[in-house]
Amino acid sequence: MKTVRTISSYILFMLIAITILVSCRDSIGSIEETELFKLDYGFYDNQIPLFMVDASNMEVHIAMRDGIFYITAANTGKLMILSSYGELLQLVYNEEKNPKPTLLTISENTDNSKGLQGRIAYSYPFIAPKKIAIDSKQNIYIEDSIPLDRIRTDPETGIVLQSVIQKISLNKGYVDYIGQEGIGGTPFSYIENLYCTNNNELVVITQSEKGYIIFYFDSSGKLITSLEVTKTNLPLPVGNERLIPVLDTVYPELDGTGLFIKIDYFENIINKETQTIISMNFIYSIIWKVDRNSGKMIENYKIEPFTSQSENSKATQTHKRSWSLAGYARKHLFLYGISDKGETIYALYNCDSKHLSMYTVKLDNSKLQFADFNISNDGIMSALLCGEKDISVVWWRFDKLLEGIPK
Repeated sequence: MKTVRTISSYILFMLIAITILVSCRDSIGSIEETELFKLDYGFYDNQIPLFMVDASNMEVHIAMRDGIFYITAANTGKLMILSSYGELLQLVYNEEKNPKPTLLTISENTDNSKGLQGRIAYSYPFIAPKKIAIDSKQNIYIEDSIPLDRIRTDPETGIVLQSVIQKISLNKGYVDYIGQEGIGGTPFSYIENLYCTNNNELVVITQSEKGYIIFYFDSSGKLITSLEVTKTNLPLPVGNERLIPVLDTVYPELDGTGLFIKIDYFENIINKETQTIISMNFIYSIIWKVDRNSGKMIENYKIEPFTSQSENSKATQTHKRSWSLAGYARKHLFLYGISDKGETIYALYNCDSKHLSMYTVKLDNSKLQFADFNISNDGIMSALLCGEKDISVVWWRFDKLLEGIPK
């Protein structure tokens, strides 16, 4: 494995230089959900076999680029490519786990000379395809498991190495797999997610015992750099050194230059009589922006708590919790939280103005068996909502809201 640079070593020396920037908020608005099409459960070309077979990899994932949807089914090893109307355009499938396609022409192109052009079904022995990212050159990057007999444990860290990134081009067909060092490299540990930047770099975020390791690859699969974000030596805001920092998540800046690191800050609640710690209170979050080349903190954004109220027979209680970081697009961080009443609230945080705008997203989580969300580079949020009888593919046009959000 290639040596990675540890960001925490830079963070420690940034303590005295931190400036907290407080966000402004609007009242909560709403955004309309648009249902684009439905899919049935099943094993045919345009169906999803979720919950229909006894498999350990019971996952489906969605990504969208330029109005085209990419959906994986891990348990039967297939990738579906569909239009925004639900028309199946291409299918990449494991022929040992799926019936023979009937809606598309099976490709006999064994040398990949024509890629995946046309309405074709293309055979590839996926094991368990999961998360997906697509670049502007029509390269598709898919997280996949490796065969059980190839799974290894890293002798230095003890982490299980179990996943690779399969690269498939709509123009060239199957290209190769990507590991830690690049094409044909060592498998990754657990993959948190993968993204394509606006300049077609691939970013793979993996978990480690210490925190996260982030890999950057160019469009040919060559490793550019790798960074490590650890749970220790996290920054503390000036004047609040008593707070306890907890590493939450990381997310790449889509121009490829930086990385967002979300840290939640807590304080201990002390029992006055025994002087022992009895609990912790969440105070606020800070999202730190790190320069990819130097590993140094260059900006930070203070995110006030997501607040929700609940009522009981005695009084109304206000609960404060951390927003979850869902994505980033067009200089806006996407955050979300779920209220005590079950309402899903999304917030768009403008990194330039430090302005936070909130929107209600109508989701009945009680009726969902499974859901997967994706935020495109231009700010459209899509989702695969798996209900009891069928599956809905929907989107929310946050990209249109971004134009009207205060700068």
